[in-house]
Amino acid sequence: MKTTVILIPLLTLSAAVEQVDIVCRQYCSILEVKDGVVQLRDESSRAPRRITIGRYVAEDQQFVPRTEAPTSDLRSLSGWRVVVSAVLDHQELGVRQRLRFFDSRGVLRLQYDALAVLEQQRIGRLFGGADEVLAVTSNEEHAYNARTDIWFLPEQGDPKQVLSVVGVFQTFRKESDSPGVVLARQTYDGVDSKTKGFVREEYAWDAIAKVLRLRSK
Repeated sequence: MKTTVILIPLLTLSAAVEQVDIVCRQYCSILEVKDGVVQLRDESSRAPRRITIGRYVAEDQQFVPRTEAPTSDLRSLSGWRVVVSAVLDHQELGVRQRLRFFDSRGVLRLQYDALAVLEQQRIGRLFGGADEVLAVTSNEEHAYNARTDIWFLPEQGDPKQVLSVVGVFQTFRKESDSPGVVLARQTYDGVDSKTKGFVREEYAWDAIAKVLRLRSK
């Protein structure tokens, strides 16, 4: 009776973990879903660790290969759907967030790889007019490594990337006379610690040309 009581919880715990993908060299990196959460398990003998990537969106598994784990489902009023999934990078032994852009008819229009974790994500008429955009800020483990990407989502055709900046987006302006976005651009050059910091930048949305332009100070 004591043996049965011990074995049941162990089996339950095992069933709650699903391996999605694995790559091994000197050590193994494993992408898995544990209790509804997508995680990267690093089996390095020096410093084994487990990194949380995001929640598992099970209903979106049909849109991605079995070696990826869906983490977000973003939808716009006009019918754009962006499915985000965690994918194991077999070269770097890390994780990337893969964005798939589906139009209103369900046609895959674009695929893009962001960094390991999405810190921010917004979709819709962020500039206040009829134009729809998607904005994401992704990051990796190290400080001053964030990246913001923004795409214009047209009524027809492929998404158009209108901005890619090292930094994070802060606010979107919806005023009719000055629509745009405010960002904190990172200044770190990757070498000199004295260059670490942020600079406030504002980009204006040109609704005719469908582009973002840096506002002059």
